[in-house]
Amino acid sequence: LMGGIHENIVGGLGDSTQVLSVSCAAERGRQRIARARANLADLGGAGDVVAEQRSMGAARALADVLTGLMEEEACSTPSRRQRELHELLREPAVEQEAQHATAAAGKLLDARRYPFLFLGAALSQPPTPAPPEAGLADPPTPSSGSCSGVPPRWQSRGAGGAWPSPRFCDWLPGTACPVVDCAGAALLPPEALGFVERGAPCILRGLSVFPAAMAKWSFNYFSKELLSTELSVFDSADGNYSYWYGKPNNAGFAFAQPTEHRRCSFHEFLQRRCSRRGGRGGDSIGGVEDTAVAGEGAGLESLYLQDVFWKDHPGREHPFRSEIMGKSLMRDWEHSLSWDTLAQVQQAGRLGGLTTSSFFCSGVGAYSRPHYDQNSNLYLQVRGAKRWLLFAPEDGAMLYAYPKGHPLDRKSRLDFEALDLEAFPGAAGLRGRGVVAELWPGDVLWAPSHWWHAVESLEPETLSLNFWWNPSEDLRQLGPGQAMMELSRDVESVLQATLGAPSVETFLSDWHADRLPGSLVECRLRCLLLARLVALRRVGRLPGDAWSSLLRLLDPRRYTGLRFERGPPPAPPSPAPPLPQPQQQSGQGAAPPAALRVLPACSGPVRRVHVGRDWEAAVQCRKGSANSASAASHWGVRHRRRQKR
Repeated sequence: LMGGIHENIVGGLGDSTQVLSVSCAAERGRQRIARARANLADLGGAGDVVAEQRSMGAARALADVLTGLMEEEACSTPSRRQRELHELLREPAVEQEAQHATAAAGKLLDARRYPFLFLGAALSQPPTPAPPEAGLADPPTPSSGSCSGVPPRWQSRGAGGAWPSPRFCDWLPGTACPVVDCAGAALLPPEALGFVERGAPCILRGLSVFPAAMAKWSFNYFSKELLSTELSVFDSADGNYSYWYGKPNNAGFAFAQPTEHRRCSFHEFLQRRCSRRGGRGGDSIGGVEDTAVAGEGAGLESLYLQDVFWKDHPGREHPFRSEIMGKSLMRDWEHSLSWDTLAQVQQAGRLGGLTTSSFFCSGVGAYSRPHYDQNSNLYLQVRGAKRWLLFAPEDGAMLYAYPKGHPLDRKSRLDFEALDLEAFPGAAGLRGRGVVAELWPGDVLWAPSHWWHAVESLEPETLSLNFWWNPSEDLRQLGPGQAMMELSRDVESVLQATLGAPSVETFLSDWHADRLPGSLVECRLRCLLLARLVALRRVGRLPGDAWSSLLRLLDPRRYTGLRFERGPPPAPPSPAPPLPQPQQQSGQGAAPPAALRVLPACSGPVRRVHVGRDWEAAVQCRKGSANSASAASHWGVRHRRRQKR
């Protein structure tokens, strides 16, 4: 009897949790409506001070109404709360404040700088994760600092313990990356094309995309055929690499350079990496004795070479960097590369143009910290072996990306070897969600854009080549997880450009806690963003759970422990400069417009913007005196010309 009761309780737990969640959402909705009515009830009086208070009360009421609409419209059936929210939108003060938000959006938002605030997210279905293997127990719930558990659901192909241990907690991976046998063909079979079309990673084994590279390329070969003395090399003291090419720190974060970026010849690269490695004697590579050995006792690689063979750039007449290649290496590119394979991937993945082909040279233990790329990637393992740990774009909120504007933008703040679940509690949700891909010579990995990945080199001579594609010109081709990541970046850019990066953490903390902002500027900014999101939701450009997904991606904990060089966060200006009153249109409510078509905007004193073959230089100017009502900054295009090839 007790066993049957227990089964009934456990079996109904999911339904009970869902009912509890709906009940909590309904209670929040009722409280929000009551708070909006209370703010409207306090409006009244005359004079400048009271006028500011009236604007503040109306803005706070509008923020509650728009937040409620975002939550309620995700439901499949209309509710009484939705009707009450629409009634509140018709209140004169709220309607006027909604027009203020629309006018502010017309001045602040630029469709070219923030395209996903205009396009929203695609409605295509996300890739279906591979089902877990039957008969394996789930890993235990992780605790902070604990990286032990049951064996993972993937098995390493390395034999005899020759490879270093994985640099991630063993409860992170859930499945091995699917493998498709291409049987030595140059074109992808239908099964592989299915992965490319769905935007899901896979290993293409036996794909003959570049036979000459597989037959000839090695460190010895490169030491003779790479002519440049200015190859891009990263130097790391601990073998960890967070690539940083001198990206500007415009947001003012206190930042310590994680790796040193230097230029040298390939022969000098070999000399430096071998002189810094300890171990027992070995082979001669490029005329340099390599003392590196694999295994647990070997030191970590301190140099990592990453440079470009091929790059499509408007300023270059020919994409090949023929000036760095010897004759034999150039012939490899001209006669052996299967361009039909690349065209097939581009068409199946609905990608933009091929933009870059890079090569990577490293040794055992070199480790690229978790990050994601905004370009899709076809990755050929030429020599040695690498271990990838991948996470889907839908897992991005649990990986805590550095804020946009930080020099380590698009990189995770997590240490996969020792996760700090106190600072980043959402990382516990990554349990069993990782996909492991171990690449041997000849393997080709298809890694779609926005898939998070950490990569470890497993052998002393590890050489890889990749091909990067730009996203499709139609940004709606991105999947929902990818588009939500880009939408969150747009929102964060607007917040930083308006409030300043030091104030964003407080703004997001209030938003997550459902606290209304304390200043008119912040309150109107929240209304502006909510108006855009509600508009996108109504035209079918955001999925039902977009609101909660966006808030998770904009977790204020991403700013935890980060400091700024510019001192404490400045207080937002109050009151805000008055906005122009738009003309009232009869017969229309205060609901936000379905689209906003606005003029270009800019976030700095002078900015160069590429628009196809053209570029624009936008400069800041001020209209009126500092004490006038029109002292707000305005942006205009001062110069435009055709860019020559």
